Parts: sequence; structure tokens; C-alpha cells
Amino acid sequence: MSLKTKNVEQLSEFLADVLRSDREAIICVDGFKGEGKSVLMAKLAVATAKIVRTPFSFSGNMTWLRDELRQWIDPGEQQKPEMSCLIADEIVSMFFGREWFDSDQVDAVKLLNMCRDRHLLLLGAVPNFWELDKAFRTQVRYWIHVERRGIGWMFMQSKNAGAKDKWCQREIEKLWDKTGSAVKARNFVCRVVWDDWTESQRDKYLKIRNTKRLGVENQRKKPERVRQVLAQRDILVRALKEQTKISETRIAEMINVDQSRIHRIINNPHATMRV
Repeated sequence: MSLKTKNVEQLSEFLADVLRSDREAIICVDGFKGEGKSVLMAKLAVATAKIVRTPFSFSGNMTWLRDELRQWIDPGEQQKPEMSCLIADEIVSMFFGREWFDSDQVDAVKLLNMCRDRHLLLLGAVPNFWELDKAFRTQVRYWIHVERRGIGWMFMQSKNAGAKDKWCQREIEKLWDKTGSAVKARNFVCRVVWDDWTESQRDKYLKIRNTKRLGVENQRKKPERVRQVLAQRDILVRALKEQTKISETRIAEMINVDQSRIHRIINNPHATMRV
């Protein structure tokens, strides 16, 4: 096995060391549906919890709801022990775009700061890492892209204090197009490999998933008034670009939105983009 490749046990040892070093480990796992994101997260959580000796169960440490995640992190009766390993299996439903009109989501983003104080491992699955809330991405320590079942690529934020692109997105994209991998990216950590679930493990996961994710849709609902506000914002962005010499980069900085989103707003007048 290459030095640049780690299996679940090796990566869990690494994550346990991170938790013990007075740090948190917030990890986002993205990739197509059915390629094993949940399998990888569960295996990492179980293995890491075993190493740091904290309890783990699908029913007690895996959630699809912001409110439940908040209860596990925030001080209170439901708070999990220090160095607990938590799974937000559909974190996109909690932090998709900046729902600045949703006080629950804004508070949840702030709450993640507490992960470091309590040395928590938080694993979250999302179809596309770049669709997550920008403020949330700045708090993520590691990102794992699942290329196909059993194989993923792990990256970390750049430590360059002056880097505008802390995740080296453009560099990774160019390397992938050119070589089919991103091993040479500045923020590449390792290649991750894992085995599939046993039938028993899969049954336990599905039983909890089918029970606990029933409330997810309520997190995705958006009042019509909010849709109108977003549409009005996009009209103003396009008008600002058309009637002034302000660059897309400057507009993005002014309203704290990714430049790529501003570009799409300006060049696609029929689409309303999220913040």
C-alpha cells in the first residue's frame, strides 16, 4: 500500500490524533449517490470512536436534522461526550447555500465553532462539496471526494494565510482534467480505500435512516417571499454589472458570495441562484 493511500483503520488513527491534539475534525464527504459515502462515514466514525473510547451507535450518533445535531453539540441533557464521533448523513439539507433568512441555520453554523472546544469528529455527506454554505466550508478541516465505491480522495484547507481559494478548487480541477487525479495538488492528503458493508451493517443503517430522516423536507422548504427576495437580489446584481464598471470579483466581495455564483447570476438571467 502506497504512503499516499490509507485504509479506514489508518485514517481513523490519524483522525484520533487530530482530536487528541486539541482540535476538531469536521469532514465533508461528497460524490454521486450510491457510491458509498455513508459506508465510509460510518466506518470512520465507528473505528475512530473505538480508538478514542467514546460510545457510537447509528441511532445515537447519526442524524439528518439540524436541531438534533445542535442538541448533541450544544451544552444540555443531549450533549455528546468529548471526542464523540457524529454523522450528519445529509448535511446538504442543513447547510445548503446561505439561508441568511433562516435563523436556525445561521445559529447552526455558529454552533460548529464549539466542535473544536469539545474535540468532536463530525462527518457529513453532500452530493457536491461546492454547494455547501460558504461560511460552513471555511470551518471544514478535510474534504473527501468519493470517486467510486471504495475509493476516495482526501484534501485539507490550505494553510497559506493569503490564499483566497483555501481549497485549491481550480488547481484540483485542472489536475483532474489533465491527469485523472489530484495527487499533486498542494492540499492533497491521501487516497482513501474501504470495504463495503456487511448485510447486517447495511440493515442497521437503513432501519435508522428510514426512521430519522422523515423530517428532512421541512429543512428544505423555502417561503415564496424568500424566492422573491432572491430573484430581486439577482436582478440588482445584473443591473450593477451592466451599469457600472465594477468587476464580478468586487461584487462577490461586497455581498460575500462566491465569484462563480455571481458569474452564473450575471450570465444566466433566467436562474435565481442561492447566496
